[in-house]
Amino acid sequence: GVDYQATQFLNAPISLLPSTSEYVEASIFSPEGYVVKYSFQDPSTMGNAYKIVYTYGGKRYDKFSELNISKDDFTNGNIMQGQPLDVFEIGDTVITELQTINMSMYNYYNQLQVNTSSFTAANGNPNFMWTNKALGYFSAYSYDTDTIIVQP
Repeated sequence: GVDYQATQFLNAPISLLPSTSEYVEASIFSPEGYVVKYSFQDPSTMGNAYKIVYTYGGKRYDKFSELNISKDDFTNGNIMQGQPLDVFEIGDTVITELQTINMSMYNYYNQLQVNTSSFTAANGNPNFMWTNKALGYFSAYSYDTDTIIVQP
């Protein structure tokens, strides 16, 4: 008989620019292969936040430990770029999903990452998004996807 409520603002979608691939030699940081890079134009308004989800090799990388979140505090209005940490081969397909999330969702994910870090002195719960201090989250996000097949 207890009501729990949460609301979120749905941001306008932001389009990904076409992904690119580039061959890299083996190094101490990665094996030989192709890196795939995504990019998008961050709007000139402050307070934008993003979550990137990759799909490749038959797997969608969207678990908490695989999250790639960012906000535009220091990059407002710039071209934003990034890449998966893996290296790919010719013919591999990589799908990048750019989710435009609101700041409360960014803060929730960020607090979870900080609170579950081995460098944190004491773990705690993130700020509540639900009324009555219920744990968990409710989100609304817009998204765009881009697919690239790695070519030489």
